[in-house]
Amino acid sequence: PKAAIVWSNRKCRPGHLRRTQRRIIVRRWTSRGIASSKSYVRLEDYSTRSPGAAMLARLLTTAGIGSNMFGVRSVRRLPSRWFRITLQCSAAHRSAVADARAVVPSLFDYILDPARIAQVPLEPRDASKLLVFGRTSGSVIQHSKFRQLANFVPHGSMMVFNQSRVIAARLHFLKSSGGKVEVFCLNPVNASVADSLSRGPDQSVEWECFVSGKGMRPGIVLSHSLDSQFSALLCERLSALSWKVQFSWPSSNVMCFGDVLSEFGETPLPPYISRNATLNDKLRYQTLYATEDGSVAAPTAGLHFTQAILSELQNSRKTSRVNLTLHVGAGTFAPLRSNHTGGHSMHFERILVEVDGLRRIAACCESTKPSVVAVGTTSVRALETLYWLGCRILCGLETTCPFSFQQWEAYELIDSMSPEKLPAPGVALRALVEWCDREQIQHLTGDTQLLIVPGYHFRIVGSLITNFHQPRSTLLLLVAAFLGGQEPIQTLYNEALERGYRFLSYGDRSLLVPDE
Repeated sequence: PKAAIVWSNRKCRPGHLRRTQRRIIVRRWTSRGIASSKSYVRLEDYSTRSPGAAMLARLLTTAGIGSNMFGVRSVRRLPSRWFRITLQCSAAHRSAVADARAVVPSLFDYILDPARIAQVPLEPRDASKLLVFGRTSGSVIQHSKFRQLANFVPHGSMMVFNQSRVIAARLHFLKSSGGKVEVFCLNPVNASVADSLSRGPDQSVEWECFVSGKGMRPGIVLSHSLDSQFSALLCERLSALSWKVQFSWPSSNVMCFGDVLSEFGETPLPPYISRNATLNDKLRYQTLYATEDGSVAAPTAGLHFTQAILSELQNSRKTSRVNLTLHVGAGTFAPLRSNHTGGHSMHFERILVEVDGLRRIAACCESTKPSVVAVGTTSVRALETLYWLGCRILCGLETTCPFSFQQWEAYELIDSMSPEKLPAPGVALRALVEWCDREQIQHLTGDTQLLIVPGYHFRIVGSLITNFHQPRSTLLLLVAAFLGGQEPIQTLYNEALERGYRFLSYGDRSLLVPDE
């Protein structure tokens, strides 16, 4: 919460306000006042009933908060004569940006035993468990198997898949002294992923890479451990861990860089999988429908889909399907180290969407019963970014292709337009489609840095298929936002832990749907 008000009959400490024998503590103010607050009140004289509005008004007035700034959302009695009072402040004193920046990640933490992290995928591909969870009730609907997914997906839904394909981004090189160096490809420099991967030996191929090894400095040439003619030149240091690296291989070899990675690279398993990649990972750490090379981490929600499941969804549940691309970066594994989300710098990820697919999503959102099922958090980020691009256009703000969508831009748009004036999803997406048509854009591309945190209101996505995520991750905050806060995410994860679900990339899945 932005502010917490505690009223008790305990001894006051320095700096606390005193009102007769009780105290009032106001914590964490923002420059715009309180955006929202949970108040904890202990009253000797009110042990059997909730405090009334008049008493709350006196309490808040004593704390320096005008009664025009708040409204009481709920009052709940707690043990030992404490009450939890949830306040809703008036729109004039709310700031979506301030709310988003003030989220405390530790409130959504849980303890994950390393033994619960799935180290290998199950056989067959669809053998994992499926936990079906209600967004509305915040409770478990059913425990099932992933192969039975079609029984629970809302009938007639539009399912959105991320078709990005994982590249063999991990390379093992040797220094001239024989020392081992690992080079992990992140992003191409001054080129698109598709363009860089298609380049041949006579063209410049430069990537931003993680380089792990001792004595690294500009000008060092590394040779691949399997073929010394495949080399990497360290050009310049870009950050504490990353370098600009130029790759080269013999001109007699007609392979493009994508083929070179396939030949010499290794599947980039996540850091929490404590083993070397195998040939089986080349198949299993890849979705069945992946077509667009560019990710350095798999969009893992789709790893367990089989052709049989896809066919059943289409035939028995009458679902439609749209593919888009969001290339997953290594930043997806970056933990939230700051005490508040305002101190976290979200990574950019590249989005590619065909305008025809965007047109179909807009039509779905304009229908009488829109139902969009996102397969994975990456699809969620892409879809929600598309909505805000439409809002940007409706606001008359400059938009280009390729676009760049900043970390807090969605919340800034909410503040500038006000929540009640935000366009409907179909309206925003239709504006984006019409803009693409005017600009003669067939493939919309750009980079998104959108950070979704609890308090965010989802505009397009109604249901979500996802795995169980790491503590202190932006993915966990996204799921918490989708479920509506701290209590439902704790219910979901406690249930998964108690029932022996396997966690993270190769683990089990959850389907988060509105209660029927």
